[in-house]
Amino acid sequence: MSTSLDLSTIIAEKIGVKNYFKEEFPKNQIYISHTASHPHPSFAIKKWVGSPYKVANCFAIAGKPYPSENYYNDGQIHQCFNSKYWAIHLGLHAKRNEIPLSFKKKEVSRILEKHSISIALCNAGALSWESGRFYSSFRKVIDEEDVIEYMETFRGNRFYHRYTQAQIDSLKNILLYLNELYGIPLEYKSEIWDISKSALEGEKGIFTKCSVRSDVGSCHPQPELIEMLLSLKR
Repeated sequence: MSTSLDLSTIIAEKIGVKNYFKEEFPKNQIYISHTASHPHPSFAIKKWVGSPYKVANCFAIAGKPYPSENYYNDGQIHQCFNSKYWAIHLGLHAKRNEIPLSFKKKEVSRILEKHSISIALCNAGALSWESGRFYSSFRKVIDEEDVIEYMETFRGNRFYHRYTQAQIDSLKNILLYLNELYGIPLEYKSEIWDISKSALEGEKGIFTKCSVRSDVGSCHPQPELIEMLLSLKR
């Protein structure tokens, strides 16, 4: 399956080398997450740039614009730095991350980060239900049509902001492109929604941040997202 990714449409962000490491390493893994922020990538990127550490995601995919916003498109791809370089994006050593102690070390996190590519979906993340409305963690009201409910909860939360079909389509094209560029396997692993020994040990493939962090719900297992990941090898 070949990619239809048009590289000329990707928006290059000039975040500067102070926010990533201009070092090249072989790429074995891809990590998908969401930003828990405004749907335009600039909001998440501003936060990364403001960090005292070299924190960033390689790609950020815009979500559905809020009403009255017309300066960006759903599914628009932004790239912060060349995928052959790397930045801090996993943080295995976070205090609340309950993984085996042998992996909960900064040096282990850095090894995975050097050999992986991070893709963030710009999305509000987990939501709360209050007085007949859905709210993001930053108190933005989210329309009901843009909410997905997990009856058994996911990572302690019942409601999440939906990833749009345009985001999922853009993500698919990036994954296919990175497969062609680095040979990273596209086989879907059902284990990626929880702590995965395969991910922690650096096994090649596509994972989510949930694969290495027990304290986040990024990203959540939306059926349309899983369907896309399953389609990659058909």
